[in-house]
Amino acid sequence: MRLGRLIALALVVFGLFAFIWFYERKQPTTEELQERQGKLFPTMETEKVQTLVLHNAHGEFEFKKEGDSWQLTRPVKDQANQGAVSGLLSQLANLKAERTLPRSEVKLADYGLEKPERWVRAADAAGHTFKVSFGSELPLGNTAAALTDGSQVFLVSKWILSDLDKDLAGWRSNELLGFFTSDVNALTVVGPSGRWAAARAGNGWQLTEPFADLAEREEVEGVLADLSGARIKEFLDQGFDLKALGLEAPRFTVTLVRKEGSPLTLAFGQERDKEGARQVACRRGERVFWVEASATSHLVKEPAAFRSGKLLQFSTWQVDKLELERGQEKATLERKEGVWRSNQGEVDSGPVFSRLNTLSELKVLAFDQVEPSGEPLGRVHLVGQEGLDVTASFYPGSKPEEVLAVVKGRPKALAVDKAKVEEVLSGLKELAKPKPTPTPAK
Repeated sequence: MRLGRLIALALVVFGLFAFIWFYERKQPTTEELQERQGKLFPTMETEKVQTLVLHNAHGEFEFKKEGDSWQLTRPVKDQANQGAVSGLLSQLANLKAERTLPRSEVKLADYGLEKPERWVRAADAAGHTFKVSFGSELPLGNTAAALTDGSQVFLVSKWILSDLDKDLAGWRSNELLGFFTSDVNALTVVGPSGRWAAARAGNGWQLTEPFADLAEREEVEGVLADLSGARIKEFLDQGFDLKALGLEAPRFTVTLVRKEGSPLTLAFGQERDKEGARQVACRRGERVFWVEASATSHLVKEPAAFRSGKLLQFSTWQVDKLELERGQEKATLERKEGVWRSNQGEVDSGPVFSRLNTLSELKVLAFDQVEPSGEPLGRVHLVGQEGLDVTASFYPGSKPEEVLAVVKGRPKALAVDKAKVEEVLSGLKELAKPKPTPTPAK
């Protein structure tokens, strides 16, 4: 075979391969074609849709996708109900014709399609538009008439209409926050009992106002959980009186600083009973509404309630290294692969966990004590996961049943139970002894 023919044949083979690689591989598979069969919009991909406009008996509504979330842009600007929008798009993308009628054989008025009240138009980033109008529900069966480009009338499942026929309240998000509480880096609360503020510190919280101290994590996160869990019950878009709602001089104001985005301020005013439930007036930016009164459950507490009542804040599973000192006695224990060891070998884990539990539950009996001087009675140092690195030093107290603790990051000294501290610091030599080696059975 001549060289020219070989080259020509190679070019044909290469061209065929390129065609298969660049064109055929992008074509839908047999399974995908079967899945698309009968769909009104076989090429619609819901995750690529960027705008949505719909009309129903309640009016016209327009939505725009910003990042991963949907925003309502008309008739008011607000965060959209993500589930409602996603649900409608999913129904639209999977909408199938149960029966198809030629346009020439159909009188549109008989199917409610001459001037349809319900219609949906979606568009993706590439400019592809998907529009369908809905007419009457047919008297027999569970179908409704639908029209796309006008060339055919389709009979489709009527259940999509229940996703479409929502009023303004149904298309707006009823979430008070609209973001995860884990995104909150700091918060400030102002109420009748005063002002307090906290900032996230590692896996816990640190109070910054009215004093700098370790915050009670459960209480701070309780505030965030209340706000996140509360649902909007009624939107007030016009004709409202801020003074009458108690929002000119609100009872509570909460400012949330997020990792991303601008700070969010919520104001809470008067309460009311409606339909057997308690609600509170709330203002979020320019939006005003009634929200479940559970939103303010933790806000009524005094600022002191958010100060940690435990000496140290950690979970026993976090600790990978425990250092204990009492006079000349010392014990250093490390956990590796679930086993606690001293420099002498593996130790009994029971006494180690017992001391960690006692430390994690050690309560403050009195705050803001005069910081002691001199050598401490003992010291505890914890190192572990999620940035855990804390030291507590213990000194004689003014009462026989108490000792004073000094902890980095906490102001002054804190009085704690002397007996509990004794449990933690006693018998350090015994604690560090290796477990006895089992005697082999004869």
